[in-house]
Amino acid sequence: MLDGRPIPLTRKEFDLLHYLASRPGVVVSRQRLMIDVWGHPADVGLSAQASRTIDTHVSSMRSKLRESGWILTVRGVGFRFRQD
Repeated sequence: MLDGRPIPLTRKEFDLLHYLASRPGVVVSRQRLMIDVWGHPADVGLSAQASRTIDTHVSSMRSKLRESGWILTVRGVGFRFRQD
């Protein structure tokens, strides 16, 4: 819930949000997200499609949360959850 209203997240959105929120301030690479959240094999490189998948999920979560400042993009590296 956010401000008393339920947020309809998909399972992957929830998993991704939980993963980032449990590491506030820590920059997590796209590769690490694919391995830990999507179960992508660690010894296989990150494809452009996998990278777009992450971007799509992050964009969707930002829209649903109505606050894009919680999940920050670290250009060329990955993402981090805002630390206050």
